[in-house]
Amino acid sequence: MILGFASNFWHFLLANILNSFLIIDTIAWQCYLVEDVEPEHRIYVFNSLEVIGILSGFFAPITGLLLSKYPFIETIRGLYLFAGFCMLVSEIIRYLTLTETSVGKKILDASTPQARDIFKDLLKTLGYIGKNRPLILIILLNILVSFSLTINGLFYTPFLTEYLHFSEGEVSVIPMVTSLVALGVMLFLIPRIRKSSSFLITGLGLYIAGAVLLLAASSIQMIAAVLANVICWAGARSLINIILQSEISNAIHDDIRANVMAVYNILSMVCMFPAGIIGGQLYELSPAYPFYFTLLTFVLSMALYLLSIGIRKKTSVKTAVL
Repeated sequence: MILGFASNFWHFLLANILNSFLIIDTIAWQCYLVEDVEPEHRIYVFNSLEVIGILSGFFAPITGLLLSKYPFIETIRGLYLFAGFCMLVSEIIRYLTLTETSVGKKILDASTPQARDIFKDLLKTLGYIGKNRPLILIILLNILVSFSLTINGLFYTPFLTEYLHFSEGEVSVIPMVTSLVALGVMLFLIPRIRKSSSFLITGLGLYIAGAVLLLAASSIQMIAAVLANVICWAGARSLINIILQSEISNAIHDDIRANVMAVYNILSMVCMFPAGIIGGQLYELSPAYPFYFTLLTFVLSMALYLLSIGIRKKTSVKTAVL
């Protein structure tokens, strides 16, 4: 709501400070979604949630229509105010309908009036993460992919408009195409997943292919290359995001989930902090450089995951022999 009325730097700073408190809701929501769900069904929970969220992409062309008819600043203010209203309604519905999970009830029953030792909890959580190699691997992979997607999100539209000379109206259609592809993946592909590793490799491969197509767009059929890039990245993001969320949830014990997710989110934010700076410096050198960087990151992510599969196979063989 503050962004809707912002008129100077301090208003934007205050709005972003307030928005940073969303991390409290984020951690609680991540725990709430999975604590009363069997591990093998959690992928469908995240898939259903993504399907609901992705439907918003179908309304993106409305933004392009509004921008073509009304001044930019007034349109963006209106969109922020509409977003604030939607968030308010959403929180009221959550407050009236959500009930505590079984894990949450156990924690409440076991709690004492004494203050918790935060430092001790932190050490316990770090020790748990350090001993959980599958969790460390998934976290590292997720951070690498998220770092790339942060840079892509910041510079994708400027790259299309300033470097490839797409109009704002043409760019506004991309979220709708992305939503259609993502929705297709979520409805017809995710429910058929039996072996997540092969689909995760497919997703990383699509990210790499999409980056190559985007970088080649200026020298080949531009519209076709960008469309193929949108399709590849939409499919990849749906696959990887849902699978990684499910894998992270399944790798954490319920009793320590909230603490682990808190540490994980802090680590992610710290790692994401330089993404904008790095991307900005690269973009100043050349609009294409941020995407060469993300291509390299996707390749490293693929190498890391393939290496981890090899390590896990060797470990399984040694365990079987013993």
